[in-house]
Amino acid sequence: MTNCPMATMDSMAARLLGLAALLASPGAWACFDCRKLVEARVYGPDFASNLLALLMPLAVLGVLGVLVYFHETILDRLKNARQLDQ
Repeated sequence: MTNCPMATMDSMAARLLGLAALLASPGAWACFDCRKLVEARVYGPDFASNLLALLMPLAVLGVLGVLVYFHETILDRLKNARQLDQ
């Protein structure tokens, strides 16, 4: 990495541009006649299983993040538990 201020500004500009693109994106839409069919399909009987399938990777990443963040504490507690057992 360089210490050039322009490199930092370019990176920041790219991040802000990406965030602006995400915030400015339009929501999903359907024509008036199809809207009821789309809503019925999305909120159908398998809505909970679809939602769970979408959220599962986030849960796994969250657990991995917590394990990485607290790995030293976890290892210290395991060492102390082994020492108490002996």
